[in-house]
Amino acid sequence: MRFLVSRTSWLAPALVLVARLTFPDELSLFAAQPGAVDPKDLPKFAPVPARDALNTFQLRKGFRLELVAAEPLITDPIAFAFDEDGRLFVVEMNDFPDPGGPRLGQIRRLEDTDGDGRFDKSTVFAKDLRWPSAIHCHAGGILVGAAPDLIFYQDTDGDGVADQKQVVLTGWGNRAGTPNPEGVFGSLNWGIDNRIHGLVNLCPGVISNSTNPAAKPVTLGGNFAIDARSMTLTVEAGEGQYGLGFNDDGRPFLCRQHRHIMTQLFDRRYADRNTFYAMPSPTVDIAVEGPKAALYRISPEEPWRVLRTKWRVEGLEEGIEAGGRASGYFSAACGLTIYFAYLVETKEGDSYNGIIVNETAGSVTVRQPLGLEVSVARSQMAKMQASRLSLMPEGLEEGLSNQDLADLVDFIFADLP
Repeated sequence: MRFLVSRTSWLAPALVLVARLTFPDELSLFAAQPGAVDPKDLPKFAPVPARDALNTFQLRKGFRLELVAAEPLITDPIAFAFDEDGRLFVVEMNDFPDPGGPRLGQIRRLEDTDGDGRFDKSTVFAKDLRWPSAIHCHAGGILVGAAPDLIFYQDTDGDGVADQKQVVLTGWGNRAGTPNPEGVFGSLNWGIDNRIHGLVNLCPGVISNSTNPAAKPVTLGGNFAIDARSMTLTVEAGEGQYGLGFNDDGRPFLCRQHRHIMTQLFDRRYADRNTFYAMPSPTVDIAVEGPKAALYRISPEEPWRVLRTKWRVEGLEEGIEAGGRASGYFSAACGLTIYFAYLVETKEGDSYNGIIVNETAGSVTVRQPLGLEVSVARSQMAKMQASRLSLMPEGLEEGLSNQDLADLVDFIFADLP
């Protein structure tokens, strides 16, 4: 796995889930009601240089981390998206958490110009944004979420800087209270229904279509989906905070601050069939260990976090204190990834790529493309690792023309309803 490093990095998406480190509470401690705090009692940990960051991670066997970008190429990354040319567009929320300061948020475009697997060129693609939080590559440009707007940026002259800007949807947060940088909308993801899906969190609003004045405003209090061709927005069921993914069947998986794995039991359209019946919440926790699950951090606890927990236990400050624990549980889950396939290699050199359909103490069964299943004894396994590779045979497209690929797609979808 490759990752970006910065002084306040949000690693999204992550292997499965990661806890995001944010520090608004650290700042608020000095103005908190419980009493004055001497800054000397709240020392900060020195930042780890990018060249040494890899050595601070402990990885499960079979996984690998690679450093692909760090300061000064990027600062404060919170979300990113690849375009069709392999360029990486990174959201930088440099103005976090100040709501009244200058608009420092921006989008950087990273490029690997020498093909060594590391980005070496950085361009400020768009700037002057307040709390940018979402990004999705679309139609030769990018969609950027920065409440209250969803903005389309495009570079038409090829200089790496957006020269076209259009607000396509607006209204996020106009029904909310005090703006909250941890309550903005985000997690834009392409679904198998050919729509862009996203999470609202604490940013409800009446959304209007800036490109179509005739379109009716949509009152949005939960998740949403956008038809990218018409920018038509529809309300979806459930709620999430930051982190959204889909499995092969299109089922969404999402997370919140303390609820690290959730899913939706039904779509909004089913609840809308009978307006006289109040449906239960479609969002349910599915983690075996439940919400606020245990984490086993290897770094020391921050002094500000220990003090904040003490205040919460004593009732001097509102917030979740998790039984007096300053850490050791999910407190800022912000991303998840669904793995589609596994790679199993044997000691004899055989490789099998597919879905794990059965696991026992003695063997693993892999279902490969076309439904062929192979069982491999654990004693004969050299490696098993998760992969997001397509289940289509690797390299198939190299021997096909554009028309051959089009015919293949037509064949695959020929029997679908």
